[in-house]
Amino acid sequence: MLGLFGGREAAPMIRELTGWFEFTYGKQYGGTSCRDITNDDPYNRITLCPALIEATYEQAKAILIENGYDLYDLNHSHT
Repeated sequence: MLGLFGGREAAPMIRELTGWFEFTYGKQYGGTSCRDITNDDPYNRITLCPALIEATYEQAKAILIENGYDLYDLNHSHT
């Protein structure tokens, strides 16, 4: 998503999102891999992953907006 909107300018935004994810979930789950977060338990995938995906999507949107991207006007998406 960040690469789609940001193109060549996406790298700093990706680093920001990665840092946010590591800070937000890395400590809580002892790492950021799927295995760390779910502890290889299929039930945890069902119960944990949807909320993490939604939160990460919302954070990515916030980063894009902070960097001047208009997510609602795709024809003129960077100010």
